[in-house]
Amino acid sequence: MNRTALIALVMLTSLGSLPVQARDTRIDAKDFSQKCSKPFSSRPNDAIDYAYCVGYLSGVVESVRAEAARASPMPKICLPDTVDVDHLAFQIHQQVTANPKIHDEPTVSVVTRFLEKTFPCP
Repeated sequence: MNRTALIALVMLTSLGSLPVQARDTRIDAKDFSQKCSKPFSSRPNDAIDYAYCVGYLSGVVESVRAEAARASPMPKICLPDTVDVDHLAFQIHQQVTANPKIHDEPTVSVVTRFLEKTFPCP
C-alpha cells in the first residue's frame, strides 16, 4: 500500500470517532397528520410527505405485530391479518384534525392510542 493511500485510510477511519450532534427528529401529531392528508396530490413534495406517513405507519404496524408475538400474557393491540395502511393514515388524519388538544403530542403516542382503541385484544 502506498503512503498516500495509507494516510487517506487513517483519515477516513478517524472520521468515525468525531462527535456528531444529534438532531431531534420527533414529529408532532399535527405535522404528521398533514403529511397523511396528501395521498392524491400531484405536487412532488406532497408525494414524499405521504410516503413518509405510510412508511411510518407501516413500521408501527410491524412493530405492533412483533410485540404481539412475544407479549406475555396478552398484547394490548390485536391487529387483523391485513391492515390497510392508506385507510389507517386517513383515519389518523381525521382523528388529529378533529382533536386540537393532541396536535402537540408525539406522533408515536397518538398512533399507539389510536391502535389500542381501534384494535383492542378481546
